[in-house]
Amino acid sequence: MKKDTNNITIDIGNNNTMLTLGVSSSLTAPSVVALEPKTQGCRGVGRIALDMEGKVNGKLRVIRPLKSGVIADLDAASKMLQALVKTLYPDKSFLTSYNEILASVPYGTTEVERRALRVAIGQFKARKNWLVFEPLAAAIGMQLNISEPEGKFIIDIGGGLTEIALISLSGIVSYSALRVGGDSFNADIRLYMEKRHLVTVSEKTAEELKLRLGTVSHSVVPLHESCTVVGKDHLTGIPKRIKIHYKELVAVFNQSMARIVDAVISTLETCPPELSGDIYSQGVYLTGGGALLRGLKETLENNIRLRVHMDTDPLSTVSRGMQIALASSNTYKNIFFK
Repeated sequence: MKKDTNNITIDIGNNNTMLTLGVSSSLTAPSVVALEPKTQGCRGVGRIALDMEGKVNGKLRVIRPLKSGVIADLDAASKMLQALVKTLYPDKSFLTSYNEILASVPYGTTEVERRALRVAIGQFKARKNWLVFEPLAAAIGMQLNISEPEGKFIIDIGGGLTEIALISLSGIVSYSALRVGGDSFNADIRLYMEKRHLVTVSEKTAEELKLRLGTVSHSVVPLHESCTVVGKDHLTGIPKRIKIHYKELVAVFNQSMARIVDAVISTLETCPPELSGDIYSQGVYLTGGGALLRGLKETLENNIRLRVHMDTDPLSTVSRGMQIALASSNTYKNIFFK
């Protein structure tokens, strides 16, 4: 295994971006950047920019550069990555060059969408730039042997995209994706608050509600059964406090959860018969930040009647997989592409 300290991995997602430098340095930050409209200069990135969201005047724009798992604003994404890499590697100078950069990309992306990521990582002038499909990186991060013929069924629930893939012989045999993930659950909460309580809440408030009370199963109870949030009353425009019980959110998440279950079942139906036995004996593997929603693993198991193995740290699975793959590039070079 190579230990090149100038190798960088980049897992850029809707809500979080994870970078690693070599085998020891890593950085995780919200995928948010604050730019000046006139100069397009970067005024903040990550947590700093996230704290500005919804609070800035016309002198700043707070941007989330990714939508549905792909780059939607190339300039903002490039500046965000530039600032994050600078934070991870502050001693970088024009005399220091990067060796290899490996970035992950959803399997279902178009060539145009991949080109945007290539441009964003191309600014670092590395000796080699590589891309890898996220389901393959996730499988490696979960310590699965992707080169063997036995099938590995991966469910990766991200912020804006859920990828479902069957992997065999280092390739993807069956695949489906849907634009449902952590952001969809936040949107479900905001819509519910507007319709049921006539209150508008921010994206951050919806995220906090999801983290504190979110569950898709009545049998999986969060630590706190209720909490109070503040939103803007539709009728008066005045801030209003609302107490939310976790049982309200179970019904709120039903539709998005049903779409994930349906997509998993549909993908299982397309799997070759030769690999169905592998899935039955091994079960399926669950990862991604969206997988942390309480009761999601149990709900999947109840619906597909298969064992569901959830990664111990689903937020970093893809990043870990890329780190392993890049450090052992002789073994995994066949899954890299430019």
